[in-house]
Amino acid sequence: MAGTIFFSDDKSWAGSSSEFNLALDALITLVLDSRSKMQLVEISEENIGMLDIEGLPERGRAEVLRYLADGRHWEAAKKMIIGGEEWVDAREKPMKELSALAVSELKASEE
Repeated sequence: MAGTIFFSDDKSWAGSSSEFNLALDALITLVLDSRSKMQLVEISEENIGMLDIEGLPERGRAEVLRYLADGRHWEAAKKMIIGGEEWVDAREKPMKELSALAVSELKASEE
Protein backbone atom coordinates (compact mmCIF):
# COMPACT_ATOMS: atom_id res chain seq x y z
CA MET A 1 0.00 0.00 0.00
CA ALA A 2 1.20 3.51 -0.77
CA GLY A 3 0.19 7.05 -0.01
CA THR A 4 -0.09 10.11 -2.23
CA ILE A 5 0.01 13.82 -1.58
CA PHE A 6 -1.68 15.85 -4.29
CA PHE A 7 -0.69 19.41 -5.12
CA SER A 8 -2.39 21.63 -7.71
CA ASP A 9 -1.65 21.41 -11.44
CA ASP A 10 -1.46 17.63 -11.55
CA LYS A 11 1.61 17.49 -9.30
CA SER A 12 1.73 14.69 -6.78
CA TRP A 13 4.12 12.83 -4.55
CA ALA A 14 3.73 9.11 -3.98
CA GLY A 15 5.55 7.26 -1.26
CA SER A 16 5.33 3.96 0.52
CA SER A 17 2.71 3.78 3.22
CA SER A 18 5.37 4.25 5.89
CA GLU A 19 6.80 7.34 4.12
CA PHE A 20 3.34 8.82 3.64
CA ASN A 21 2.34 8.14 7.25
CA LEU A 22 5.60 9.59 8.52
CA ALA A 23 5.08 12.81 6.53
CA LEU A 24 1.44 12.99 7.61
CA ASP A 25 2.22 12.40 11.29
CA ALA A 26 4.92 15.08 11.15
CA LEU A 27 2.48 17.55 9.61
CA ILE A 28 -0.07 16.77 12.32
CA THR A 29 2.45 17.85 14.95
CA LEU A 30 3.23 21.09 13.09
CA VAL A 31 -0.07 22.41 11.72
CA LEU A 32 -1.78 24.97 13.93
CA ASP A 33 -4.99 25.50 11.92
CA SER A 34 -7.52 23.38 13.82
CA ARG A 35 -9.73 22.48 10.85
CA SER A 36 -6.74 21.37 8.81
CA LYS A 37 -5.27 19.43 11.71
CA MET A 38 -8.61 17.60 12.12
CA GLN A 39 -8.54 16.65 8.42
CA LEU A 40 -4.97 15.38 8.71
CA VAL A 41 -5.84 13.35 11.81
CA GLU A 42 -8.86 11.85 10.04
CA ILE A 43 -6.72 10.86 7.05
CA SER A 44 -4.26 9.22 9.44
CA GLU A 45 -6.82 7.45 11.64
CA GLU A 46 -8.93 6.22 8.73
CA ASN A 47 -5.84 5.06 6.79
CA ILE A 48 -7.04 6.97 3.74
CA GLY A 49 -3.58 7.13 2.14
CA MET A 50 -4.29 10.37 0.26
CA LEU A 51 -3.87 14.04 1.07
CA ASP A 52 -5.19 16.68 -1.33
CA ILE A 53 -3.47 19.86 -0.20
CA GLU A 54 -5.90 21.96 -2.24
CA GLY A 55 -8.73 20.47 -0.16
CA LEU A 56 -7.41 21.97 3.07
CA PRO A 57 -8.67 25.30 4.39
CA GLU A 58 -6.57 28.21 3.09
CA ARG A 59 -4.63 28.77 6.31
CA GLY A 60 -3.83 25.08 6.71
CA ARG A 61 -2.89 24.73 3.05
CA ALA A 62 -0.40 27.59 3.45
CA GLU A 63 1.03 26.00 6.60
CA VAL A 64 1.40 22.56 5.02
CA LEU A 65 3.11 23.95 1.92
CA ARG A 66 5.47 26.06 4.04
CA TYR A 67 6.38 23.14 6.35
CA LEU A 68 6.96 20.81 3.41
CA ALA A 69 8.95 23.39 1.44
CA ASP A 70 11.26 24.41 4.27
CA GLY A 71 11.86 20.84 5.43
CA ARG A 72 10.27 21.18 8.87
CA HIS A 73 8.20 18.07 8.14
CA TRP A 74 11.42 16.09 7.74
CA GLU A 75 12.97 17.53 10.90
CA ALA A 76 9.84 16.59 12.85
CA ALA A 77 9.68 13.16 11.19
CA LYS A 78 13.28 12.29 12.08
CA LYS A 79 12.39 12.71 15.76
CA MET A 80 9.68 10.06 15.34
CA ILE A 81 11.89 7.43 13.71
CA ILE A 82 12.99 4.70 16.09
CA GLY A 83 14.46 2.33 13.49
CA GLY A 84 18.02 3.62 13.54
CA GLU A 85 20.20 5.70 11.25
CA GLU A 86 19.77 3.40 8.23
CA TRP A 87 16.00 3.91 8.44
CA VAL A 88 16.50 7.69 8.55
CA ASP A 89 18.85 7.53 5.56
CA ALA A 90 16.33 5.48 3.57
CA ARG A 91 13.58 8.07 4.14
CA GLU A 92 15.64 11.18 3.44
CA LYS A 93 15.44 11.10 -0.38
CA PRO A 94 11.63 10.76 -0.60
CA MET A 95 11.17 13.49 2.00
CA LYS A 96 13.46 15.83 0.05
CA GLU A 97 11.50 15.05 -3.13
CA LEU A 98 8.33 16.01 -1.26
CA SER A 99 9.98 19.29 -0.20
CA ALA A 100 11.03 20.04 -3.79
CA LEU A 101 7.45 19.62 -4.99
CA ALA A 102 6.20 21.97 -2.28
CA VAL A 103 8.83 24.56 -3.25
CA SER A 104 7.68 24.29 -6.86
CA GLU A 105 4.06 24.69 -5.76
CA LEU A 106 4.84 27.79 -3.71
CA LYS A 107 6.76 29.37 -6.61
CA ALA A 108 3.87 28.67 -9.00
CA SER A 109 1.39 30.27 -6.60
CA GLU A 110 3.52 33.44 -6.43
CA GLU A 111 3.42 33.93 -10.19
